[in-house]
Amino acid sequence: MSIQGHVQNGVVVFDESVSLPEGTRVIVEPVPTAEIPGRGDWAAALQAARDLENYDFDAWRKQREADREDARTRLP
Repeated sequence: MSIQGHVQNGVVVFDESVSLPEGTRVIVEPVPTAEIPGRGDWAAALQAARDLENYDFDAWRKQREADREDARTRLP
């Protein structure tokens, strides 16, 4: 059996009404952070930011404009 819930004021609260016998042993396992909005792989985000540190945005803009101009001259 799997019962979903959330933490409220530091206590696990079930989403549905559940009645378990006194003394029942349970396992509480957090949902992976990727499923929680606003939480993600911060190590990957940091690496992406580092990869962009020396990125040539001016060259990217010039290439984008050249691609657009090429598309205007070739496409109907």
